[in-house]
Amino acid sequence: MGYGEMSKWQYSLIFAFGAVLTLAMLGPLMTFWSSGPSGDGTPARQALYVLLFLVIIVAVRPQRDLSRLRVIPIPILVALAWCGISLVWALDPGVAFRRLVLTTLIIASVFTAVANMRVEQTTNLMRIILAGTLVASYIAVFAYPALGVHQSNTAEDSKLVGDWAGILGHKNIAGSVCAVTILMFTFDAQKLRPLVRIAVIAAAAYFLFRSQSKTSMGMLGGALIIGFLFQVLTGRLRIIAILIVSVVVIASVLIVYLYPHPLEAKFDDPEAFTGRVAIWQAMWKFFTSHPWTGAGFGSFWNISGNNPIYSYAAGWVATIGAGHSGYMDLLVTIGIPGLVLVVFAMIIYPFMRVFTALGTSSEGAWPLSVLFFGIGHNFTESSLFDRDVIINVVMLVSIAAIERMATRMKTPRRAGARGGSNDLRELLRA
Repeated sequence: MGYGEMSKWQYSLIFAFGAVLTLAMLGPLMTFWSSGPSGDGTPARQALYVLLFLVIIVAVRPQRDLSRLRVIPIPILVALAWCGISLVWALDPGVAFRRLVLTTLIIASVFTAVANMRVEQTTNLMRIILAGTLVASYIAVFAYPALGVHQSNTAEDSKLVGDWAGILGHKNIAGSVCAVTILMFTFDAQKLRPLVRIAVIAAAAYFLFRSQSKTSMGMLGGALIIGFLFQVLTGRLRIIAILIVSVVVIASVLIVYLYPHPLEAKFDDPEAFTGRVAIWQAMWKFFTSHPWTGAGFGSFWNISGNNPIYSYAAGWVATIGAGHSGYMDLLVTIGIPGLVLVVFAMIIYPFMRVFTALGTSSEGAWPLSVLFFGIGHNFTESSLFDRDVIINVVMLVSIAAIERMATRMKTPRRAGARGGSNDLRELLRA
């Protein structure tokens, strides 16, 4: 779309995409209220996503240029195709189909919107929604502590009492959103007023601390390093440095967070890794029996009938709703081929695009740092290729922004287009 006066179609596109992002932010709270902490939400919320997707499609006016719809990277389409094929053997085809449709809707909505907006519009829209979520979470903590602060939990989660969750339902979700907020207001934000940046970053950092989300804290540090390296280095040195730091940071976070007392526990202790070993052991047993097919997309947790976990675990492990590892969840649902395809589409391919298409640019630090955060976060939490889970959505936005930046590198740019805006009204004027 051009850089002239915005039309009603552009306003509609920005509004619809903003609504998609807002729904994703409110998803944990809406899901918990409607169907418990492990449910799939309400039909009304799912219908809203369908409606917003249709608005996005209409707003980009594909009848004028069909290429406006050909925006999803081929690797992601291939990964979606494998997920679709897995419905053939899915343990619960009905649930699997609904989850795949929602995942596809989110992917299509994000890529279609970002590809047809200016990068600055996407960036500022993300900042507005993240800042609004942070403000609402602070209000929840102080005005409605029963909602904003963990009050009571099961015996296994008793240590969560007092941790801040805000409007995001769980302290780990709140921590991840705060980390993303810090990254968004740190990088490519030179034109934001300094006091605004400092205030938002400080507020998000304090909320992250009060959430006590260790994975988010550790991965935030690594993501900040990655972003700064991208800004100050170029060429081959940038590639080598980022790759080395990525491996070191992720390995360090896993060792420190998952295995904090190496002299007091053993790696084969189910209670180690903050209890995740017991979950992963059960999932691994299922995987060894179904290495190539898995249970089918979205067909391992929270399905009708007998969940596979019931046959491989007992006690509290059989009552949870996720594997606390996006990679393990993909392994048990779509098998080795599916995991490889998703990892290539969501991690390897975007990094290749950064190092090739954006190789000489200092812009792109925020999507790269946010993407890196999501990659590390999925080692201990589940979101990768999972419907409207917040970190999955922000990873998709990051990949779509990288694609949009790569496209813009091939076309002339308007002077002063780099970075964020010093006035939120520029979101609509950009």
